[in-house]
This record gives sequence, C-alpha cells and structure tokens, in this order.
Amino acid sequence: MKPKGHRESRFHGSMQGFLRLLLIQITVFFAASSAQSCGGNLLAEGWLVSPGFPFSYENNMDCVWDVRAPDGHVVVLTVVNLELEASYNCTNDWLGVAYTNPMQREITMCHSQNTGRILTSSSNFMRIFFHTDGSVTQRGFNITLSAQDGCVPAQLKVVSYNVTSVTLNWIVPNDLNNTHLSFVSLFSSGKEIQNHTTMYKEQRITGLSPFTKYNVSISSLCNGFESIPASIDIDTESCGGNLWAEGSLVSPGFPFSYENNMDCVWDVRAPVGHVVVLTVVNLELEDPNNCPWDWLGVAYTNTTQREITMCQPQNIGRIITSSSNFMRIFFHSDMSVTGRGFEIRLSSQESCGGNLLAEGWLVSPGFPFSYENNMDCVWDVRAPDGHFVMLTVVNLDLEDPNNCPYDWLRVVYTNTMQREITMCQPHNIGQIITSSSNFMRIYFHSDVSVTRRGFNIRLSSQESCGGNLLAEGSLVSPGFPFFYQNNMDCVWDVRAPDGHVAVLTVVNLELENSYNCLWDWLGVAYTNTTQREITMCQPHNIGRIITSSSNFMRIFFHSDVSVTGRGFEIRLSSQESCGGNLLAEGWLVSPGFPLSYENNMDCVWNVRAPVGHVVMLTVLNLDLEDPNNCPYDWLRVVYTNRIQREITMCQPQNTGQIITSNSNFMQIFFHSDGSVTRRGFKIRLSSQESCGGNLLAQGWLLSPGFPFNYANSMDCVWDVRAPDRHVVVLTVENMDLEHNYYCSYDWLGVAYTNTTQREITMCQPQNIGRIITSTSNFMRIFFHSDVSVTGQGFNITLSSQESCGGFLLAEGWLVSPGFPLSYENNMDCVWDVNAPDGHIVVLTVENLDLEHPYNCPYDWLRVVYTNTQQQEITMCQPQNTGRIITSYSNFIRIFFHSDVSVTGRGFKIRLSSQDIGSSAYDEHNDTSSPSLATDDVRHDVSPFPHTNVFDEQLLEPVAHTTRSGHVLKRPDKVNL
Repeated sequence: MKPKGHRESRFHGSMQGFLRLLLIQITVFFAASSAQSCGGNLLAEGWLVSPGFPFSYENNMDCVWDVRAPDGHVVVLTVVNLELEASYNCTNDWLGVAYTNPMQREITMCHSQNTGRILTSSSNFMRIFFHTDGSVTQRGFNITLSAQDGCVPAQLKVVSYNVTSVTLNWIVPNDLNNTHLSFVSLFSSGKEIQNHTTMYKEQRITGLSPFTKYNVSISSLCNGFESIPASIDIDTESCGGNLWAEGSLVSPGFPFSYENNMDCVWDVRAPVGHVVVLTVVNLELEDPNNCPWDWLGVAYTNTTQREITMCQPQNIGRIITSSSNFMRIFFHSDMSVTGRGFEIRLSSQESCGGNLLAEGWLVSPGFPFSYENNMDCVWDVRAPDGHFVMLTVVNLDLEDPNNCPYDWLRVVYTNTMQREITMCQPHNIGQIITSSSNFMRIYFHSDVSVTRRGFNIRLSSQESCGGNLLAEGSLVSPGFPFFYQNNMDCVWDVRAPDGHVAVLTVVNLELENSYNCLWDWLGVAYTNTTQREITMCQPHNIGRIITSSSNFMRIFFHSDVSVTGRGFEIRLSSQESCGGNLLAEGWLVSPGFPLSYENNMDCVWNVRAPVGHVVMLTVLNLDLEDPNNCPYDWLRVVYTNRIQREITMCQPQNTGQIITSNSNFMQIFFHSDGSVTRRGFKIRLSSQESCGGNLLAQGWLLSPGFPFNYANSMDCVWDVRAPDRHVVVLTVENMDLEHNYYCSYDWLGVAYTNTTQREITMCQPQNIGRIITSTSNFMRIFFHSDVSVTGQGFNITLSSQESCGGFLLAEGWLVSPGFPLSYENNMDCVWDVNAPDGHIVVLTVENLDLEHPYNCPYDWLRVVYTNTQQQEITMCQPQNTGRIITSYSNFIRIFFHSDVSVTGRGFKIRLSSQDIGSSAYDEHNDTSSPSLATDDVRHDVSPFPHTNVFDEQLLEPVAHTTRSGHVLKRPDKVNL
C-alpha cells in the first residue's frame, strides 16, 4: 500500500501544473487585449478578443477592425466565446460583421447561442464592429480569424431535413456567379455511399436512414482543379427531448412533409417563477374535424393527457401559456396522409407581474384559456435610455361592461397613477400606445366572478426623438397615439443592408395640416442632408409608399409652437435595390418610387414561393414611358427560367392585373432606356397552393396559371376558414370557363360544409361580381376542368366578417349571413361602421330581398345615423335597391332583424367614406327614389373642431375608437 502522502503530493503536483497553464492562458488573453485595444487593421490569423477580455469591457465603446486575407482567399471568423448584454434585437451591446467596406453590418450578434458560429466572407475582406451602450457590461467576446482558399466551399448550411432526407446549400466565394461545378459526397461510417454533381450550390440528398450519423463532403472545380473539400455532419434527428422556453421548434422535415407513424414528446421548461409561452407560426397537418389522425398537442403537466389538440390552419397565430414553468408538447402522425408540419416559437414571461424589457410578447396568465378570478398583476416595462416603450394590443377579451369596473388592463406612463389608459373592450384591439419616457407600467385586474380569455400584447421600443434605425419594424411620433408636443425637431437616419433600398409606408398621419405643410410636417430625404425631398402633413398620404435611392433614408419630424395632433405611424422595410432573390410575400417597387426611376436600368428579380405553391403578382401602380408595344421602358414577367410564357407591361391599364406562375418560380425584369422616366411601379407578391389546400379567408384565390389558360383534367379543392364567430365572404372578380347552361364541363363550385356535395356551381361570366357568404366559418371551393376546351379561369377574393354584427370600417361590402342563400329566422344583428375623422359614411344598397309588407313589421334592415338622435331609415322592399345613404358624422349603425317565419335572400350593401366637405354631403344625406316614404331630415353639419386639449373622457372604454384613433361617444341605448 502506498503511503497517504503520495496521493497528496500527486494532487499538489497536478494543481501546480493546472495553475501554471491557467496563468499562461490568462497572460495570452491579456496580451491579446492590450494589443488589440479597439479597432485597427488585422491579418486573417490568430485571435481577436474584446478589450479587457476575459474581464468586462467598458461602456460606450465603438470599435472597428478591418481584416484581410491573401488574394484568392476568404476570411473565416469563428466565435469561441460571446457574452454581451443581450436583447431581443441586439439594440444594446453587439458584435457586427460586414463583408464590404461601408459602415453597414450584415450580421449582428449579442446572444450566447452564437458561440461556435462560423462566418465566411465573400472576398478577402471582412469588417468587424463592436458596440457597447452606456449601461450593463459583460465579459465580451473571443473569436479566431483565419484565411481559407476562396475555391473551398463555405457557409455550409442545412436548409431543410427530416429523418430520411436533407437539403444543403453553400457558397464558393470565388464562384459567386454559379459557373463552376461542385462535387457532393455522402459518407456513412467512413464509406462513400452517394455522390452528386451540381452547379447551383444546393443539393437535396434522399434515402437516409433514421437515427443515423452521416458526413457530407463538398468540393468545387476551380481554376481547372478540384478544391480541398469542406464537410458538415448530419444526424438524422430523433423525435422529442428536453427544451428551454426559447427559440423555435419545428416538426421533423419542416418545411417538407413529415413522416408517417411519428410520436414525439418535447418537455419545455421556463425559469422558476415564469410560464412557458407557445406561439403557433405555421401549422399544416392532415386536418379533419376533431383531429383524429395527425395532431399537435399541449399538456400543462408531466402527463400523457393532452389539454389542447390542434391540426387545423386557423390555429396559426394562436398563443398558449402554461400554468407553471413546465409545458409538454406532443406530435402524432398516422399511417397515411402527411403535410408540411408545424413551426412554433417558444418563450417565457413572469407568471403574474415582474420586470420586462420592451421586446416580445406579454399575455395574461393562461391565455388563450380563461384567466383566474382575483388577479392583480403589475409589470414594469423598460426600454433602453433615450427610447420609449411601444405597446400594441393584439387580442383583448375581458369582462367588458361600460367603464370597465370589473376586469381591466391598465397602462400607466409613469411610476405614479398619471396619464393612464384603461381597456376592457374588443375595440381596443389594434391600439398602439407609446410611453413618454423609457418606462411603462401595466396592470391587470380580475374580480371575483366572470372571466374570459384575457389579453395578448406586443412590446417594443424606439428612439424617443431621432436616432439611427434599421429598415425594419415601425416608427411612431413621440407619444403616439396621444398628441405630440410643440417645438419638436426629430431626425432619424434609416439604413438598409448593402445592395438594398429603404421602403417607408405611411400607416397613420394626423398632423396640423395646411396646404403646403408650413406648420407641422413629416419629411423624407434620400441623402445625408438637411434638405427634405418629400414633405407630408395631410391624411391623404396614408398608404403612401416611399423608397430611397440608396440604402439610406433620412426622416424628419417638425412641430411648431401651437396646434398638435396624434402624430404619425410608419412602417419601415427594405428590398434589393435593383434585382435579387425574393420570397413571394410583401411589396416590390421600382427604385426611387414614388419619385422617378433612373435611365438605363436593367433589374432582374427571382421570386420563389414554397414548394407546391405558385407565385401571385398584383400590379398596384404602373407609370412608365408607355407607347404601344412598350419599346422603351417596360416591366416583364416570365414564368420559367427559359424565357417562356411572358407578359410585358408599360401602360396604366395594366394596373390591377393579377398574374400567377405555373410553378413556384417567377422572374421579373425591369428595363428603362436612355431618355424619359416616370414614377415606376408598385406590385404585391404573394403565394397560394397550386391546386387545392387550406386557406385563410383573406386575399386572392386564382385558378392555376391565371390569366393564362388553365390545364385540362384538373380537380382542385380548397378549404377556407375564417376566425371563430365569423363567416367566409367570396367575391367573384373574373370568370372565364368553358360553359354551358348546366355547367357540365368546367366549373367553380362552393360548399358550406366538409363534403363533396357542392351547393353552388358557376361557369358563366354573368357570375362576375357575385358575392357568396358561408353559413359558418368554413367554406369549401371546388374547381373542375374536363379533357377539352379551357379558358383563362377565375379570380376570386376571400374575406371574412363577423357572422352577425360587429365593428366595421367604412370600406368594402357587408352582406346578410348566408347571402345569396336565404338568411335564418330570429336574427338580430348590429354592425357599427366608422369612417376616418373628417369623413362621413356612405352606404349603397346593391341588393335587398326581405319579407316585405308595407311597413316592414317582420324582417327589416335599419340604418341609424347617430347615437343620440332618432334619425333612422328602415327598409325591406326591393325598390330600395340602388339607394345611397350618407351619415351625419363618421359613424353609422346598421341593424338587421328577421322574425320567426318567411325569409329571403337578404341584402348586399357597399360601404365607403367621403370627405366631410364634399358637395354631395353638403346637399343631402340620402340619394334615393322620391317615391320612398321615409322620415329623412336634413341637418347642417359643421367640421369637427381641431383641438389641442387632452380630454381624459376620451379614454373611457364607453367610447368607440375610430381607425384614426379619435373617439365617438356611444349611448347606453338607441331608441328605435
């Protein structure tokens, strides 16, 4: 036996060696820190650490390092350690990387999950930024720099995967034009089992075995030689596991189809004192009623009994909160049909009250299930210094009588009960509230009785008056939706990524306005200057889209010494400046729109939709040099890569045209010659499933290939869903099918239930303009073509409305439930319609088919002009068709009543608004046949007073908020 001291001497010897090694490492780090204090020029070799690492960096640092590799090589950056003050969008402290010289970072990092990340430049240059703000600091960063042959594939990335296939993409820095071949080899246990050759830097590999480790090796043919290979490990995934409540969770294989016979269980945990918040981002499963086959389930305890089961697309956007810091997620698929699967976002929040940063979501405990009685929660929300808090109400479902005496959500701007807003009613949904400092306090109270689903609000921040912004998210005037202050001068500099332009969309604008905007105004400049190129102050600018001429835009806001208004809300985004790769979503405008584009432009955009979908393009504005045949300036749409099936446009009559591709790819060309220029174009991009699928009741649905002819022998079925307590509204915009009297060849059909039996069949052009409403929140649409003649197809719009009553804007259509089929007996519906401030509501009766004796005692449509006077019109007879009714203010109330017996087809009315000062409004409030016996009364209406007085009564929930945020008082009862 060895003596006792022997073990101790070995231990002390080991400790001395360890301490010596630790001292050497610390010395190396300190040497690196002092040598690389804050910025400079570096070769792509060795280490780069934050100043002071591994101790805390200092506040208010801005460092820039330029890193270069030898010619023909690229810079490779590996993140070894990253510990910064983290925020949702890295607004406080961050490490940034750019691949080109300008001061525009392309990658921004602040979260520890970036540890291990490898970045490769596209040339022999890389710029590294490091920024810290004025408050919290951490240990900083430690990165390695190296050089790599530019012919070696880089940025290997898994695009999608499941248990039997994987799709990879990569770049070859010296071959950004995709002219060189790449060789892809798949290895298992050291043996090559597949090889592929491609030019497109993307490869899908199939035939993998579940739960197996693979290695993929990729090399390129560069300068006549095969490069050194790069590799990536692939582990065909298991199914389930333990997760923290952060980041995303997707079904195996997403966005490709999942496998049959899957049973996955994930256990998700949040920190103690927090709850798990699950948000459904995408959901596409086999989805009959009751979800018997494939489903996504949620349980709040460690059990096999799920409490929530989902399989249908109307769950997209749903938010679920746990009752503790634990949540269990189940995923099951049966042996037959599969879909794309699911994508959910996981996060956490304090269970009832606490301290929050102004980022992410806040929901009531238990949302979307009912909150509990006797709750009193207080959240303190803070934004960074020099910023204010922005709160957006996304959902609000509380016990909601007038004045909110029972359950309520209250927002207070300061630590004291001053300047507060109390909400409990659904018309507060969509409201945006901004604090007057970087602090906001949120209260939630429930009493001892009735409970509901609760609330869902979004928290964010923006600089209070001026600053530097990225071209993303929203920007609002200080204090919005309350009045801004006098004597303000704010300047925001907005930047988009290199090769992109900034896009500004005006969502709300309510300033003191004059003809030439002398007093208060919102201005835009395209360069670093004090000279604005666009000035706005009037509400007709709402909806205006402005694009910069570079990746920079400057925004000005000025208020004078007197009258103020609610201010502005604008949305910021970016797009590639002249050509590039786009997803089929959002907007695309010509460079500089709405100002003139430049001469001699040639732009090409490649647009892609998800697999199994087609691209839809809608022309919203088109103003080009436009002689016949478009020889000079033109916009061209091509359906395939081979310049086939193209449309060329340059004339304004193309505005409103909708074009669909015949695959998931579309190419858009824009050309201008050397002379005349105009404002350019604005188009909307979207996608739809190519032939059948699940849709929400919004947007457009077109026949495959529209406006070109559809194919023969098609049978498509779309299931359309509206939100709960809503109905689906279908409007036929265009229809060109092979047609006969009985529609026995090609036809468009509609069913109201989950059935193969259609209730409405259409094939003839006289159906254009027809409106069909479902009897529930579900509608099924069929499209059939036979083996012979085809036509252009169809174009229909889908929307939803509350099934019987609700809140509406003065735009679009309102139809009786079930129209054009008969409405039901014993209905009592009330719709409140609002127009913008300074406008009146215009109602046009397009169809009216009710039970109609002389005095309308049974079924009737009634219009009430105001909340305080008995100024009403009651209609039931068909001669009211074509009648136009205008309100006295920006509010109108519509009642619909049916009794216990006879019914008819119902009604269809068009809602719109017009400026309060128009001549039509001043002359009379009802344009109708003189034979109609009504009690119409003419009243003079003066414009609404412009006031700068803050009225606390405007905050009472008894009031109804219009689209512009102003409030109309509503009485407890309207006597009819």
